[in-house]
Amino acid sequence: MAKKYTDDMRAEIAKLWNEGWTGGEIAAEYGMSRNSVIGMANRNRDIFISKPPPKALVKVTQVRRDKRDRKQRVKKMQTEKRVIIAPVPPTLPGPGTYTLMDLGPRSCRWPVNEGHPFLFCGAITEDHNQVYCNHHRAKGTVATVYKPRKPMKVPQ
Repeated sequence: MAKKYTDDMRAEIAKLWNEGWTGGEIAAEYGMSRNSVIGMANRNRDIFISKPPPKALVKVTQVRRDKRDRKQRVKKMQTEKRVIIAPVPPTLPGPGTYTLMDLGPRSCRWPVNEGHPFLFCGAITEDHNQVYCNHHRAKGTVATVYKPRKPMKVPQ
């Protein structure tokens, strides 16, 4: 049930709001929630003065660089020694060391560890619709024995 606020209480809360108190501070003072104070301010905009934004927005203007600066930068880049690192050829992971990004559409997604980095089996599956290889599919499913159900007794 919604709490009924008196006009005197609204005026006191509006006075604190207009003095710069936050919704949380007013709520703690009156034993109510912060959202109820903000809702009251939104519904009674005639007595609650809107607050300015917390920090004035400052326009950032780009400073034009002088042509001399550009020449100095180009000269500096030309004199710097750059080291080019050759890319390392990728190594093929062994069985059970595939990460999720290494798996293809026909790779087994059986997790082989519990923790970081998460590793998966990665063996080839028979079909692209299967998630696990034959070994893990057999390991993950339990053979069930068909047990015929007894016919239900219908009350008469």
